[in-house]
Amino acid sequence: MPSEKAFAYKMRLEAINRQAGRLPKDNLTPVVSDLETTRTNEKLGKEVGESREQIRRYIRLTELVPEILQMVDERQIAFRPAVEISYLSEEQQYTLLEAMGYNDATPSLAQAIKMKKFMQEGKLNG
Repeated sequence: MPSEKAFAYKMRLEAINRQAGRLPKDNLTPVVSDLETTRTNEKLGKEVGESREQIRRYIRLTELVPEILQMVDERQIAFRPAVEISYLSEEQQYTLLEAMGYNDATPSLAQAIKMKKFMQEGKLNG
């Protein structure tokens, strides 16, 4: 399920970031390899067979309110619109959830992008 992947990728990425900052046990100076200089989401992407951008999108899903995340898991909301919705505040997500229930519809990718843009411009309201 997308939510399971999202939280698993987030935990693995945090573990990679913590590990990257540690000094090797047998050496007092850090050794920087080519793998350590790449972005950690790229490193994780190579491990799991996903692009770094897809890893970023999955992790972004962890910002969704539980009810909307469940809708993504149940395939009631498509993945990409859900990623855009994740940029809305918690209050805005609950307002959207209410509107989705009232209208028995979910936003398209274009609509989700417009909502995110309006939110960033301070123009998004109920």
